[in-house]
Amino acid sequence: MSATTTQATISILGYWEHEGPDDPAGDAELLKEALAMIEQYGKNPAGWKTLEEFEAELAEATHLSAANSRQCLCFPDSLIS
Repeated sequence: MSATTTQATISILGYWEHEGPDDPAGDAELLKEALAMIEQYGKNPAGWKTLEEFEAELAEATHLSAANSRQCLCFPDSLIS
């Protein structure tokens, strides 16, 4: 396994903590999906982001959106004149 694939594996496995009660069939399906995703990531890692990168972009977009909504209070001309 390459370092990139290993990093993706660790990242995906770390988020299995939220799984509920034992469900071997469901776990097998999740594992199958995770491994397919890791394989896809290995083929094109440039198109993927880490969770930290995504969260940082989301926080920035949310911050900018909130700032823009405070600055862009628009009123019809009839209310201003």
